[in-house]
Amino acid sequence: ISVLPAAANAVEERLPVAKPLTNYEILENLKRIAFVDEYRGTQKENVRKWVQPLRIGIQGKPPPEFENMLENYIDELIAITNHPMSLVFSNKMKRENRVAKDFNPKTGVNVLLLYQPIENLGKHMPDKQFPEKAALLNTLLPDNDLHSKGLPEGSEFKAAYIIIPAKYGHSQYGGKILRTCIVEELKQILGLTNDSDSVKRSMFRQTNNYNEIGSSKFMTSVDRLMLKVYYDTQIKVGMPRQQALQAAFNILNRKALAVSLRYQNARKRNRRHLKLHRRNRLSRPWSQAGQAGAFVVSGTGGRS
Repeated sequence: ISVLPAAANAVEERLPVAKPLTNYEILENLKRIAFVDEYRGTQKENVRKWVQPLRIGIQGKPPPEFENMLENYIDELIAITNHPMSLVFSNKMKRENRVAKDFNPKTGVNVLLLYQPIENLGKHMPDKQFPEKAALLNTLLPDNDLHSKGLPEGSEFKAAYIIIPAKYGHSQYGGKILRTCIVEELKQILGLTNDSDSVKRSMFRQTNNYNEIGSSKFMTSVDRLMLKVYYDTQIKVGMPRQQALQAAFNILNRKALAVSLRYQNARKRNRRHLKLHRRNRLSRPWSQAGQAGAFVVSGTGGRS
């Protein structure tokens, strides 16, 4: 994924109000981003996602605001997916004695976030976690791209890594670039790995107004809904693609029905309140109705 520095100072474009996507359109989005390999373009046949909690560790020296951004977004993802995840290690946490003395990052971290200058990356990439290190570095060095990858055993993600070049922490790029880096890579290691210009109203598009660079928003409502559906307990790790998509469609319909019922109930309550209000208003004597909204006149002739 490329981040264009010039976009850091871009003015957020106001998006036109559009009709909500149908459940079928949301399902098409999910099919394109969760069941297509980002690099090969091939179709994935099974659900790949996390079962165990994500334990994120930072290697490097990001700017002071980075950890707050990361933890805020982790909180948002927990609220959306109901899946446990946390930041468990960083040099800052270690300095502030927020890490147990016997904590071993090599075994206690399953999501390694590398925040390093591109030229130093190779030294900080363990061969076990980066078996294709040479090819990866050749890809990153010319373009200064972000990169992330979930490492599954079967269909269950057991580990992942995220690479954020340290250049994006420089003041010339601004904090919004860092937020974008965090959002882009974390949502990908959760299993929504692909980016496509075919998806609608989503930050999973590369070239449209929903890209989060230059915006204080993290994800669109459609993105949040897709993550919520993907991590619904009805969609199991390893579930065949077609079965998972049918389950996702059922979940979307269930949620739509719940929203519709809440809306109908709210309308019924409002109608009851309105009838009650009218009945009470009409049953009061005129003088009481008039006094209820009258100004109190003070002794000086003014309103109080």
